[in-house]
Amino acid sequence: MLGITDFAALPNGPIELLQAEDHVEMETPYFLFNPKTAAKFPSFKLAPKDQTVLVYCGVEQLPAALPKDASAMFSGELTKHIEVVLRATKEEKSKGFEEAWKEVPLEMKNSVTTTFEGKCGPCFQYLNPLI
Repeated sequence: MLGITDFAALPNGPIELLQAEDHVEMETPYFLFNPKTAAKFPSFKLAPKDQTVLVYCGVEQLPAALPKDASAMFSGELTKHIEVVLRATKEEKSKGFEEAWKEVPLEMKNSVTTTFEGKCGPCFQYLNPLI
């Protein structure tokens, strides 16, 4: 069995088998498609067992469909680090980047694009000659 996941889910768009009359929504994000006959089936129960089908999965506005609990978990984890990031930002001028940011988690430290001195952060040092 093969499948296609379409993050845009544009009817009559780049993935031709999704047409305007097809309804893929958060509650029913998929249908089955027989590429030989162009027949579509809403579920495995309704698809003939002797046919090869392709599973099409698409949800319009997929980012909006992300679960609320995932957003809550991410923001909860991020909130734990706000104080240390704010402190590092405040102390950077007097202590320098490395000293001020030593308590910040490495993933966050590596995502800093520019420092207070106007230089690039650790993962973007290669851009300093261009500044």
